[in-house]
Amino acid sequence: MSHLVAASATNQVAIITGAAKGLGLAIAKRLANEGCRVALWDIDFSKFDEARAGFTPVMKQVVDVADTDVVDTAFRTTVEMLGRVDILVNNAGINGPIANTCQYPVEDWKRVLAINLNGVFHCCRSAIPHMTERGYGRIINIASIAGKEGNAGGSAYAAAKGGVIAYTKSIAKELAKTGVLVNC
Repeated sequence: MSHLVAASATNQVAIITGAAKGLGLAIAKRLANEGCRVALWDIDFSKFDEARAGFTPVMKQVVDVADTDVVDTAFRTTVEMLGRVDILVNNAGINGPIANTCQYPVEDWKRVLAINLNGVFHCCRSAIPHMTERGYGRIINIASIAGKEGNAGGSAYAAAKGGVIAYTKSIAKELAKTGVLVNC
């Protein structure tokens, strides 16, 4: 991850979504250990334990990335509190049920895409104007090999992660000359 941020991450501000546990928490810890001021966004912090995490985030916000208004408000709050955002890691995601397409619950399909794909869009849409205005930013969208290869029974997850891959390529090209780098 360090090759995606500046040579020195010291004092950079990073937002990590889905950061209360799992991969998001590990990413947050790594960035904090590299000197970043880390803002954690998650829908549920009930299982987050700062002592076990091994670092102190500068901010924790309850954010439903599927809700564009909530994301916009959270981003503005982060900038107001921390002065800027240098790094955005879009990690929030859910697997959804494992079921064949004909039996896949429609509401679960919508929820997986709302969090895994639309959430990435909402967060990027909030961050990009701020980053381009400053001429600097790093956006890392967490995808999956399922987005390239597909998984039987996991069509919603695969479709969402495939969308994240394509979306990342598109915005990376849009932002190529702005100082904002986008990878997944």
